[in-house]
Amino acid sequence: MKSVHKTVVLGDSGVGKSTLIYRLSRGSFLQPSVTIWGEFQTVKLSDTIKLQMWDPSGQERFRALPQVFYRNTDVYIAVVDMSKGQNHEEIIGEIDFWLTKVERDSSDNVIKCLVGAKSDIQHPSALKTIEMKDLAIKTWNMDYFETSSRNGDGFDSLQYYLCERITKEVLRSQSIQFTQNMHLQGLAAVPPKKSCKC
Repeated sequence: MKSVHKTVVLGDSGVGKSTLIYRLSRGSFLQPSVTIWGEFQTVKLSDTIKLQMWDPSGQERFRALPQVFYRNTDVYIAVVDMSKGQNHEEIIGEIDFWLTKVERDSSDNVIKCLVGAKSDIQHPSALKTIEMKDLAIKTWNMDYFETSSRNGDGFDSLQYYLCERITKEVLRSQSIQFTQNMHLQGLAAVPPKKSCKC
């Protein structure tokens, strides 16, 4: 079973990417700061699953990160800031920009989800949970979670989801590989059938 899974955390500057990664990796809150260039940390989800979590800065001047940064992504987490009163169009435009970067060099089976960060200071005009879930499913076919890096709300659900999805994807890939190997071995081992002379 693959032990480390490349995970890219996407979102504009200040949405809470670094604090989300810090909470996942250390279980505590990191005071917000500007990420200079891309950073990554290894996060242990379980005894068999680790995430190498990459944080490409959302600042405008770094939006031209080389495509190699996103290559071979296994998991991507799109993050939006619930403390801002964004509408559907603003959220769609923000997420579409980042997802396009990843999808160029990722397989169709990449695991993806949308996270509404800073749920503890949710803006009065921010989209409601049910609206965000509906938007995530219908627009990008993604599951949606709300988290607070400050108090830890929502992280148990997010971690369980990632563990479950990664395990299922690994088992699915192993099953496909096993079937292909058995098929190739079978073709090599079975002699050609003789024509029947009844």
